[in-house]
Amino acid sequence: MRNKKDIPVEEKSYAVLFFILSALLGLVTIWGFWSEAITRRPWKGIQQEFYQYEYDKTKIELERAKKNLPDIREPEALDGKKLNELKNAVADAEVKREEALQERKFIQSESDAINYKYQHALHEAKAHHAPDADDHSVEKWKKKLDELESAIEGPLPQAVINAERKSSESHQALAQFYETSNHLEDALSTYLLAAKYS
Repeated sequence: MRNKKDIPVEEKSYAVLFFILSALLGLVTIWGFWSEAITRRPWKGIQQEFYQYEYDKTKIELERAKKNLPDIREPEALDGKKLNELKNAVADAEVKREEALQERKFIQSESDAINYKYQHALHEAKAHHAPDADDHSVEKWKKKLDELESAIEGPLPQAVINAERKSSESHQALAQFYETSNHLEDALSTYLLAAKYS
């Protein structure tokens, strides 16, 4: 029989040694998790109790708040004819408001174009030093520009304001209809639109 020292390293079995080291590593790992999760964290149990206490307290407060809520009536069925009339009035007011805004934008665009032509005529008059020839052109564009600017500053803003006022009034009428029928969410959203245009 050969001596253990005579056996070459490649033929020696280290299975028992690896098994013992693996078992020790496994035990140390389990101990580390146990120590970290349970023995070193004693407040975790207290924290669980606190969470349960907060949950129970919130549940009691919710029940108390439910008892103190006022009785809310169920929404009534809406009168379809009246609702359609009010919605049509709102839609008409919205169209008129959009038309007034569009008209103001068109006049503003036209004013910008005329201003460009006026500035160009001024530049040409100064560049050619011929005041007699281009004076008529400058005056023509200046007159047209003044007319457009007076419209932009005068009747057009008033038309937009009137259209927005009408839109606000129609939204308020619809919101009051919703409110009297106890459709509170619809009433609130419609009141917000009315406030936007007032």
